[in-house]
Amino acid sequence: NDTGTTNEDTPVTISVLNNDSFAPGATVTGVTNGSNGTVVINPDGTVTYTPKPDFNGSDSFTYTVTSGGVTETATVNVTINPAGDIVSDNSSTNEDTPVVISVLDNDTFAPGATVTGVTNGSNGTVVINPNGTVTYTPNPDFNGSDSFTYTVTSGGVTETATVNIAVNPVVDIANDNSSTDEDTPVVISVLDNDTFAPGATVTGVTNGSNGTVVINPNGTVTYTPKPDFNGSDSFTYTVTTVAGNTETATVNVTINPVVDIAVDNSSTDEDTPVVISVLDNDTFAPGATITGVTNGSNGTVVINPNGTVTYTPKPDFNGSDSFTYTVTTVAGNTETTTVNVTINPVVDIAVDNSSTDEDTPVVISVLDNDSFAPGATVTGVTNGSNGTVVINPNGTVTYTPKPDFNGSDSFTYTVTSGGVTETATVNITVNPVVDIAVDNSSTDEDTPVVISVLDNDSFAPGATITGVTNGSNGTVVINPNGTVTYTPNPDFNGSDSFAYTVTSGGVTETATVNVTINPVVDIADDNSSTDEDTPVVISVLDNDSFAPGATVTGVTDGSNGTVVINPNGTVTYTPNANFNGSDSFTYTVTSGGVTETATVNVTINPVVDIANDNSSTDEDTPVVISVLDNDSFAPGATVTGVTNGSNGTVVINPDGTVTYTPKPDFNGSDSFTYTVTTIAGNTETATVNVTVNPIADIANDTGTTNEDTLVTISVLNNDSFAPGATVTGVTDGSNGTVVINSDGTVTYTPNPDFNGSDSFTYTVTSGGVTETATVNVTINPVIDIANDTGTTNEDTPVTISVLNNDSFAPGATVTGVTNGSNGTVVINPDGTVTYTPKPDFNGSDSFTYTVTSGGVTETATVNVTINPVIDIANDTGTTNEDTPVTISVLNNDSFAPGATVTGVTNGSNGTVVINPDGTVTYTPKPDFNGSDSFTYTVTSGGVTETAAVNVIINPVVDITNDSAVTQRAKAVVIGVLSNDSFKDSNALIKDVTQGSNGVVSINPDGTLTYTPNASFVGNDSFTYTVLAGGVTETATVNVTIAPPLGPNVINGSSGSDNVTGTDGDDILNGFSDIDILRGLGGNDIINGGSSNDTIRGDDGNDILNGGSGDDDIEGGEGNDVLNGGSGNDLMRGGAGDDLLNGGSGNDRLYGEAGNDIINGGSGNDRLYGGSGKDIVRGGRGDDVLIGGFGKDTLTGGQGRDQFVYVSAKDFGDVITDFEIVRDRIDFRQIRGIQSMGDLQFTQKGDDTLLKANINGGFKTVAVLEDVNANTLSQRHFIF
Repeated sequence: NDTGTTNEDTPVTISVLNNDSFAPGATVTGVTNGSNGTVVINPDGTVTYTPKPDFNGSDSFTYTVTSGGVTETATVNVTINPAGDIVSDNSSTNEDTPVVISVLDNDTFAPGATVTGVTNGSNGTVVINPNGTVTYTPNPDFNGSDSFTYTVTSGGVTETATVNIAVNPVVDIANDNSSTDEDTPVVISVLDNDTFAPGATVTGVTNGSNGTVVINPNGTVTYTPKPDFNGSDSFTYTVTTVAGNTETATVNVTINPVVDIAVDNSSTDEDTPVVISVLDNDTFAPGATITGVTNGSNGTVVINPNGTVTYTPKPDFNGSDSFTYTVTTVAGNTETTTVNVTINPVVDIAVDNSSTDEDTPVVISVLDNDSFAPGATVTGVTNGSNGTVVINPNGTVTYTPKPDFNGSDSFTYTVTSGGVTETATVNITVNPVVDIAVDNSSTDEDTPVVISVLDNDSFAPGATITGVTNGSNGTVVINPNGTVTYTPNPDFNGSDSFAYTVTSGGVTETATVNVTINPVVDIADDNSSTDEDTPVVISVLDNDSFAPGATVTGVTDGSNGTVVINPNGTVTYTPNANFNGSDSFTYTVTSGGVTETATVNVTINPVVDIANDNSSTDEDTPVVISVLDNDSFAPGATVTGVTNGSNGTVVINPDGTVTYTPKPDFNGSDSFTYTVTTIAGNTETATVNVTVNPIADIANDTGTTNEDTLVTISVLNNDSFAPGATVTGVTDGSNGTVVINSDGTVTYTPNPDFNGSDSFTYTVTSGGVTETATVNVTINPVIDIANDTGTTNEDTPVTISVLNNDSFAPGATVTGVTNGSNGTVVINPDGTVTYTPKPDFNGSDSFTYTVTSGGVTETATVNVTINPVIDIANDTGTTNEDTPVTISVLNNDSFAPGATVTGVTNGSNGTVVINPDGTVTYTPKPDFNGSDSFTYTVTSGGVTETAAVNVIINPVVDITNDSAVTQRAKAVVIGVLSNDSFKDSNALIKDVTQGSNGVVSINPDGTLTYTPNASFVGNDSFTYTVLAGGVTETATVNVTIAPPLGPNVINGSSGSDNVTGTDGDDILNGFSDIDILRGLGGNDIINGGSSNDTIRGDDGNDILNGGSGDDDIEGGEGNDVLNGGSGNDLMRGGAGDDLLNGGSGNDRLYGEAGNDIINGGSGNDRLYGGSGKDIVRGGRGDDVLIGGFGKDTLTGGQGRDQFVYVSAKDFGDVITDFEIVRDRIDFRQIRGIQSMGDLQFTQKGDDTLLKANINGGFKTVAVLEDVNANTLSQRHFIF
């Protein structure tokens, strides 16, 4: 039976005869079809099975072979692997626009496959169209990514794939710009320039890099810059429409700078650094640091870690100086100002005292007890009455007394430092001193010595030796250079002394000199040698150092010889008869009355008479040796002893010869000794070397065996050893191993797979003699190798374990291969071989391999079947509308190197060209988007294959929203195409919608004319649709229709006015003097101007500007903006969500009802939030903040601020910037909160929860942001 494997829709050719064993000439004579495929017989005896379209699974068929008149039938089992025919799709459309998708275009189903099912997307619906396409309709207003699945049934197999949809959004949001002063929040109406439909809300903001942002209830946002920051910042806001779509834009904010730094003054004493808290009078926000200082003209400045600076005046400088310092805020802003310093003068010099010995200069550090700054120098000195003074380079002074003066003296010194000169006195005491000192010296016997006796004295220069005495055992003389020479008496040694006298400065002093005279030895030991029985003359005085005339006055005899003194001063030593060895004697010399004795060592050398002998004999044969024949002894000497040899025995014969008898069967070298004694009793010993010649008993052998078969050989059978001889060793053969058996035979085992000739040796030991012979072995050959087969796919290497069916011994290796006719072969390290077919070749091939084992080489054949394979694959590409895309179509193909693209077709909606590098470039038609496809053809190895490339062209929005402004009842022409980016020159406006309050028409030149309804004033919009490249796009045009005239403007005079507006939108200007201005109804803008004005907004969303002066401003109903300007203003927001900006001056601001934003500005302000969730910011100055009812956000700003609680209903606030150093919390108006015991502090992250005891329970008063609970104490609260 046979097996085969193929992929779905792919025929497979099966060599059914390869595993059969018919004789040559057998042929396939019949086949049956499978249940799910057809079978045909090929001319080469193979069969081809073709599965039904899209079938996968198991199938089988039979084939019949006729050979030698006999017919046999076998079964072939075929596995058809499934192949995915379905491919996921990608498409895109604009928001609210259905799209038709040809999902089958990039699939590979057989003809007749149909879409049998779809699922809806998460955000859209899907229907199957009669032509096999599907239509996806996105949910209203949805944009983003969506997907759905579709199912195809073909050939009884169902497959499902995913379609990914990109729904493109429409943009409605626009960027904003705003500005404010440093430390001043600003409210920004970000929606005013956007074009969202009603109901869109701001749903998110990001903080700026240098400020925070919050969303206000009325859809505006409030930006609060970081303390002290000025410059440019930006943040983003996000709008969510009623349909749930979100868009994000940027708001750019300019923060104008404000000055916070102030000039400082300080003072200090001369040479005294001063620490200056320069920040104390500045108004920077917390976190501002000093980042730079300059030095003063007369002093240096450093910044301290605690934010102070230290000014150090130049040494001894006094007067006025100044420097600058620079502060950098947390926001990165810098400001610089001046610090003025006054330095007061101080006295620095002091009197000094010192002492020294007579004739001894003294160095005095006169500056050590002064208080001058480093670098002060001594600029002048006076001499003392009895001594001189000099200034040293290191600032000390040296006082030198007159020679030999002692007593009291004084001098003055002057110091100049910092331009000031000061003088003080130095008092000196000069102590008397003895100058002469005892001396000690030494010399050798008979050797004069020069002694520098003045060297250890302390006389002033010019002192001289005026007298000496002689020693008891030597003489003394004064030398011209002021030394003395002591000469000891001849040969004296021991101790001696003398005196010397010195006169200096009229004073005479005497001291003793002690001299040690060291003894010297003159005699030395001697060494000599002579031969046995030979006298020797020794010149013993030659190595001595006696003075001339010294003589040897005595000798002693040696232990083994005699000594005599010769007339010439030498001595003669005569050894005792026949003595040899070591001996010694002494001799004595007298010189200068001193006697010295030394030793003479004599070596007496022996004389040898005996000589070694050599002899030889045959194995087992005694030999007689005349050992005395070559000796030189005197007559009467006899052999008195012998030793046995290692391998033989020795006896003395009566005639003075000796007989050596070797051990049985021993041959080789042996030796023994013999001893001779003379008549004098001396003995000498010599060696006799004997050579024992061998006799051979062993013979060579032969043996025969087969490859891999051991053989036992009786090697002793042809030898002539005496009984008991044993094989004691063997060597291995070059190609086999040998072991000795217990019966005296040996076994030879040839190496695995070796055949041919080998040999080894064996050794026999008998009677202590070892003999060796050779055994020659013949090993007959046996065959181990067998032929092999292998199968692989086209272009796929196959590894074949060729050794698996061979019978080689372990360790056999493949040593050679030949290449096939259509493929190459390599040997792998693991003993397998890898066959690699030529690129794109399929069919049959063969090669041979060779194995070497045991030195023998064998060769067999390997037959390989190479199955055909498809190399080309479909491709996909993606690009944007109007953008060419280059596609590397060969990257996912499996062609051999060198394959080239030989042809392409154009797509339905684009053109295709082949590039030199083998890629292809697809260029879509202008403005086309959607799906397109084309084919490409590759030729490789003489075979041509074609595949499809599916391209998705993503839509690009070419259309842009437009805006226009006109006046009531006035038509406006709008060039809507001017800001669009269509590439199609034939793009045209296909359609328009009408505005809700106006009529739109298309003009021949591509512009539109909008005509508002006669009485309409406000905002209107309409859409227009452009057709370009077969694609339509739609955009919105927003039109603002303004009234023909502006709001009602009512101006006051330069005097005091009472101005009242209308119920419409008014602008009221009070100008100068004290005015009363009322807006009444409508959204009014009221400007007070200069002086103290009264302003009432009344109904509507009003903007009230006080201007300069102390103004009384009240917003009334509506969401109002109140700006106090300069002056001490009273401001009340009234009902609604109001914004109150106090400006400069000490203002009172009341938010009253609604969720208000209250900014105190500069000055010492009092701020009341009122009811609602208010944002209350004090700004610069010492402010009082009362949040009132509701959960308020309180920011004190710079200055010493108080946060006042009037009632427990005020609790629940957030205090964003409580400054531990300056701010306070006031509980005086709440009964029950009387002390720290009524408060609790809880740390929560970086913040502290402040709780107060109200009616027996603790309630949260406020969250103190960025405050450590451990830093709070009594001083932070007012009870």
